[in-house]
Amino acid sequence: MTSSFLTSKKDVYAIGDLIFLSSKIDNELNYVPLAGNANKEGRELASYLSNIYEYNNDISLNVVGTSILKLFSINITSVGFNEELLKLKGIEYQKIYLTPNNHVSYYPNHNPLYIKVLFSSKDDYRLLGTTIIAKEGVDKRIDLLKTAIKFDIKGYRLKEAELSYAPPFSSAKDPINMIGYMIENLKNNLIKQVYSESINDLLKEKEKYQFIDVRSKEEFNEGHIEGFINIPLDKIRENINKIDKNKIIILNCLSAIRSYNASRILFQKGFNCYHLAGGYRIYKLYEPYLK
Repeated sequence: MTSSFLTSKKDVYAIGDLIFLSSKIDNELNYVPLAGNANKEGRELASYLSNIYEYNNDISLNVVGTSILKLFSINITSVGFNEELLKLKGIEYQKIYLTPNNHVSYYPNHNPLYIKVLFSSKDDYRLLGTTIIAKEGVDKRIDLLKTAIKFDIKGYRLKEAELSYAPPFSSAKDPINMIGYMIENLKNNLIKQVYSESINDLLKEKEKYQFIDVRSKEEFNEGHIEGFINIPLDKIRENINKIDKNKIIILNCLSAIRSYNASRILFQKGFNCYHLAGGYRIYKLYEPYLK
């Protein structure tokens, strides 16, 4: 089939769930049987066959693959490639996790968005895929991320997105902006990450690493990763003598915000620091599957 939907049979065209289209992410053929794509293909084919407007090239409908599902009170949405597919295709990538609220916390009925973002580990920092799970607020974010992939917007440029804001709908720095800031921090080497799936292996090398949880004492006592000691963020500077400069420091908090701040403090004091991507909240999701 050509890119104008013509099959190998003369005057026979195919669209919709019958065809594979080129992926925007790796330019390989991809099967994405979604109603939105099928309807766009129908319009393009009709325009092509009726010569409504002049085509400079064959029709090009590179697909990204955006989907959404409601599972009782939870909304699940994704765009692009997932981590398993990136590994299968041999595409190098980085990832971030974040769990911002769907709107400001002082407005009633806020809830966290569980966001995983995959992006290129090469210099272009282009987005490769995202998954978002939450009770509210997933649809508009995934559509923005799909648009970023479709139109080659680099991940760190999302910090510049000017989005509608009022307390019932979002926060002054929308989760989309936060994705941009986080990718920019990695781009500029302001932070280094370890992931939940590798933390148990790192904990076996206590002669090489020191593990610090920077949440409050009360939070730490409610639950923590075995092997971490507790030094709250606001006590870091006065407890520098308890931190071993000869070891790599692994930092953790609830959502990786305080651990980022602690990492910046310690980095400026000459420590080699990493923080746990997504924090304790993401680790608890992985915990049942860790050996």
